[in-house]
Amino acid sequence: KRKERGGGEPMRVAAAFCIESVARNESNKTLLREAGAIDGLLRMLSHTCSEEEHVAAAGACVQLLANEEDATIIFRLQAGIQRLRPILAMTDALRPALAAEVLSHCASSNSESRVAMRVHDVLRPLVALLSSPTRRARLGAATALMSATNGEPTNQIKVRELGGVMPLMSLLEEEAAAPNGGERAMQTCAAWCLANIAGDSRAAAQLGLGRTGYAPLLALLGGPIVSLQRPAAACLLNASINDASAPANLLRQGALNTLIDCLSYASEDANVEVVAWAAGALLNMAHAAANGQGLQYDSVAAEAAADASRLLSALLNCLGTEAGADPLQNAHAAGALGNLAAHSVAAGEALVCRGAIKLLLDVLGGAREEPTVAGFAAGAL
Repeated sequence: KRKERGGGEPMRVAAAFCIESVARNESNKTLLREAGAIDGLLRMLSHTCSEEEHVAAAGACVQLLANEEDATIIFRLQAGIQRLRPILAMTDALRPALAAEVLSHCASSNSESRVAMRVHDVLRPLVALLSSPTRRARLGAATALMSATNGEPTNQIKVRELGGVMPLMSLLEEEAAAPNGGERAMQTCAAWCLANIAGDSRAAAQLGLGRTGYAPLLALLGGPIVSLQRPAAACLLNASINDASAPANLLRQGALNTLIDCLSYASEDANVEVVAWAAGALLNMAHAAANGQGLQYDSVAAEAAADASRLLSALLNCLGTEAGADPLQNAHAAGALGNLAAHSVAAGEALVCRGAIKLLLDVLGGAREEPTVAGFAAGAL
């Protein structure tokens, strides 16, 4: 530490690179933090320091703050977030990417850091980095924004106001066109960030306005990777809730069969959220039939009877009567069946023929402590 203070730039840079290497061992992070490493590194992030110092200090912070809430708290309380803002706007390839990675650790650790990111206006340069020519910077920004918008409605609105929806959709489009299906980390972060901000109605309305509409999200949902299906399903569910035009637009883009395919995972515990959210999207799409739009059983049956039959079977298979059945999956599946039957006599008759009454009664009987499940099951009956 004495050398860092008075040994000149080469010594400071060498010390920071050493800290970065040592911090890769989790057991060393507490020792480094207690020895005052964060304080020294923050001085190297000053605007008066060189590019080499910024790179060395930011790289060390990336390692030192990863999975260390105490370290991120110290970093925030010592004005680290403010120090990173101008670095995010630098024109070189590496410094903005490293700064975004540091902020991703801050945002993932606690709500106070997420609020501080908004207060100190670092969301703006992070949104700008989504369009960076540097892939590492784009990924760092998407990761930081995913965490910054998690459970923070004000941040979600701010990212939408800053124009974050279209760049995030562009990232998904870019990955969808890449060889081997693109990079999983980029897709995961971009899709989860979109799912977070789609809770805002204006953001949800922008999801289908990109060059390829909902296609990148539907591609993730229809793919084999559960970790990508989850954010895609959550995003489409939020869109169907918060954007009145989403149900009709999703149908036009062929979402029905993709959503039905997701329901076939109802017996797999690993996919329980994907199934519940896909059923929720169908629930909302069928609800829109009241306005002459959205998912109408009679229209589906007229165009493809097999699809209509598969839709009812898949929703019925989602209804669990055993102890421990997922309540959200039951609620959404029952709600979707109720909405389909509400607007189609043929759907009601088909459900009766498939034994839906007994199944719904069994779900209703087991839902004494789940009023939402009970309400949707009774509504379907």
